[in-house]
Amino acid sequence: NIDLGGAAWTAIGYYCKNGESGNSLFYKGRFDGQGHTISNFKSAGTDCEGLFGYCEMAVIENLGVTNANITGWYAGAIVAYASTSDIQNCFAKDCTITGYTTNAVALNSRRVYVGPVAGQGSGYVYNCYAVNCKVVDRTGEMTVPAGETYTPWHEFFATPVGGNCSSVSNNYYYNVSGTFYNTNGATEATAAQFASGEITFKLNKGVTNGSQAWYQTCGQGL
Repeated sequence: NIDLGGAAWTAIGYYCKNGESGNSLFYKGRFDGQGHTISNFKSAGTDCEGLFGYCEMAVIENLGVTNANITGWYAGAIVAYASTSDIQNCFAKDCTITGYTTNAVALNSRRVYVGPVAGQGSGYVYNCYAVNCKVVDRTGEMTVPAGETYTPWHEFFATPVGGNCSSVSNNYYYNVSGTFYNTNGATEATAAQFASGEITFKLNKGVTNGSQAWYQTCGQGL
């Protein structure tokens, strides 16, 4: 496990929208956290913010993020923008995810996408969960830069686990607060369900032969 001690973190990968200068830089590959966690960091900026900012044709798996504070146009504790990527067997716990940006291109596009695990993209988010997280809408504070003429009206797209990612399945959440566009297929669970092992069993899709990704000591939660 890695404790970053509250440090500012530069997200891995950057996504350029149409109208921005420069090139997108994305993570492509397989990142296997092997059941470990990365905790206590801040990722704040005007673009894709999280542990991973932008990934493409990637697999991120078996990884947890705890006690992170994320603020961005696209924002998620594990990944902000997942393009044709798989996010599996991951979790976010005790995180605050905030939708806000001063990016002029983002302001013109009017949409902010956030979620505890992932924010947005054509990626797949499955067998993941979020616990004790806050999703915060600060789009009302976003103002149009001087010289721009478009209308300062914005949409906040947030869901309790996988953000606005296009394909999601078998995701669960408990005590995740915020104003959500919808649940995007995530299932709300109780503290008792997490503590008893029921959610672990569901995340593993009933597999108990030793090849499963999730383990826990019953009574203690995930």
